[in-house]
Amino acid sequence: MSCRIKSAGSRENFDPNLFYDRESALEHLKALPSLRVAKAVEKILSFSRGDINWRVEFLPEEDTMHVDFSELSFEHAADVNVFYDFVEEQ
Repeated sequence: MSCRIKSAGSRENFDPNLFYDRESALEHLKALPSLRVAKAVEKILSFSRGDINWRVEFLPEEDTMHVDFSELSFEHAADVNVFYDFVEEQ
């Protein structure tokens, strides 16, 4: 590998990302700024827990539940989480 680095270093298209050892490469990578952007987006729920309450009917004698999803839209994961949290609490 060092022959390749020496050869590439003498050419015009030298790749500065080549390193003599792994530790140097890792040190260089850790020093680079992160390109990840933390998205702190607050989700606005499409419905309230009260909207779910009248839609869910538990039938203990049949060990089932009936849910009316008519005209209810799950716009994002937060909506789904609210629904499942409600069901688990019952």
